[in-house]
Amino acid sequence: MLPSLTAAFLLGLLGGSQLPFFPLFLFALFIGAALGFSIIERAGYLDTRCTLLLYISLLSGVIYWSVTTPPPYPHPPSSDFQNGMSAIITGRVVMPVQYGVGRQTILLETDTMMMTSRRVRVVWRGADLTLHQGDRIMFQGTLHRPKGFLNPAGFDYAAYIEHQGIDLVTTVTGPHAITLIEKPLTGRWSFWSQIDQWRATIRQAAVHTLRQPALGIFLGMIIGERGYLEQDMQEWFMITGTVHLLSISGSHLGLVAVVCFWTVKRAILWLPPSFVLAVSRRITPSKVAILFTWPAVALYALLAGAELATMRSLIMITLGMVAVWLGHERHLGHAMAAALLIIVLHDPRAIFDISFQLSFLSVLAIIGMISKIRSEKQKKATSIVTFNIVSELTYSELF
Repeated sequence: MLPSLTAAFLLGLLGGSQLPFFPLFLFALFIGAALGFSIIERAGYLDTRCTLLLYISLLSGVIYWSVTTPPPYPHPPSSDFQNGMSAIITGRVVMPVQYGVGRQTILLETDTMMMTSRRVRVVWRGADLTLHQGDRIMFQGTLHRPKGFLNPAGFDYAAYIEHQGIDLVTTVTGPHAITLIEKPLTGRWSFWSQIDQWRATIRQAAVHTLRQPALGIFLGMIIGERGYLEQDMQEWFMITGTVHLLSISGSHLGLVAVVCFWTVKRAILWLPPSFVLAVSRRITPSKVAILFTWPAVALYALLAGAELATMRSLIMITLGMVAVWLGHERHLGHAMAAALLIIVLHDPRAIFDISFQLSFLSVLAIIGMISKIRSEKQKKATSIVTFNIVSELTYSELF
């Protein structure tokens, strides 16, 4: 039932996204859906409870989109900001700093009282400091609102930046352009700062031991940093259709999960049989492997920058492990539906993200193949058992 409710909720989100543009049409469509559900119920294909839950889930998607997602109208400019104004900004680094050759890209949440805009993306060229999440910094820069290209049907950079919650952008140049006020010592920011320091250790080791183009490929495929990737190499990845390898997502986390799970489980099965039997009375080798695998996958997701595609894959792998832990390997569709719900509840606009669509379509295809293979194996096993029973009966009657 959960996959069906999730599908209805997604349809509701899709309808809610189009409600400002086609209100009358969608209103008539929802009335038609109610009539359709009623006809299906009367025909006996669904009972009253399932029909009511599906329709409530559909309407919930519409309401959730309308409440949580702002309308697609431009925001009026604030009275305290003029485009191109120069200001002294202080704030905290709230996302992993993206590094490139000779530059750092910083996402700052301001605490300047005169500004109503909260998030500023800062490109620092010629930096002389290594910044991490949680650092409080100060700088003076010329602030601009994001601008997109005016080509019809082209990529809207301004909308892309706004979707990430960024209000203003600026660029500063030279050493001492940014001043470090303080580093976090306690709390959640100290945790994220430590993760960033481990990430910086990997980056520095790669910079000192690798050369281009291996350096850019390594950092892009291992920790998701594309700043060191040469422009020609980026174009080759795009031409060959393999640019997804530079985004830490399901393939990367899935490989880490499979290797860790298989290694730990095999190591347990190589132990003396008496010890394995004694341990299995309390916890199975698969559960022990999950206890070691999940922290490794979660740590890698954090080291890779904890971006949207990465955390989406982590959620899917986590719920898959939960299904295995509870002994519901055959209900992977429910685990996928739960992961999908968690993601769209966090950000309903993810349904229009191509990576979101491809991720779940690929997982859905894999689950379908697994179900088909299992059903064929069950049919084959049933036919073998039936043949053996008939053979035994025939043999007993003859002899």
